[in-house]
Amino acid sequence: GADAASARSEAGRRPPRGAGEVGDRAVCSKNRRPTPIEIPIPVHRYGLRIPLRPFFATTSALLYWMAFVFLGKGIRELQEGGVVSLTVLPEWPSVEALGLFPSVETLLAQAVLLVLLVVALLKTFWPRRSVALPTVDPRPAEPAGTVVRRLTELEEKVAAMEEALSEGTERKRH
Repeated sequence: GADAASARSEAGRRPPRGAGEVGDRAVCSKNRRPTPIEIPIPVHRYGLRIPLRPFFATTSALLYWMAFVFLGKGIRELQEGGVVSLTVLPEWPSVEALGLFPSVETLLAQAVLLVLLVVALLKTFWPRRSVALPTVDPRPAEPAGTVVRRLTELEEKVAAMEEALSEGTERKRH
């Protein structure tokens, strides 16, 4: 009985969670990393600018690394389940953190992924030789007087057509 009473009185004196104390789940904001949900908030709210090329290069590298690891571990699991055959390479190292396992099947699939990575990098960074340069019209620009004269001629033609149309509609009414 006395232990329960002392525990209740201690609980009453504790500061609320998130007030600088390390609780079950709450941690002081200075001592923790932001969650993926919290990262875009300053970008949206304060207009924080992120250099896009390094950002997407880093995320692409992480995605390829994760795909490499997941592919190796996934094929290893399928081999353990008897779905995929297992051809062991006796002298090959096994590094589980990288998804490297000593089997032909896992290494072959990961090699295909690496080839796709190289193709993507070449397609992205290989200089293009058939770049279309902007062209300039070889004809010299018309003098302003010529443009004004042509504009006047067009206005006269439009006025004549409007007059012909109005005469045609007047005749149809009678």
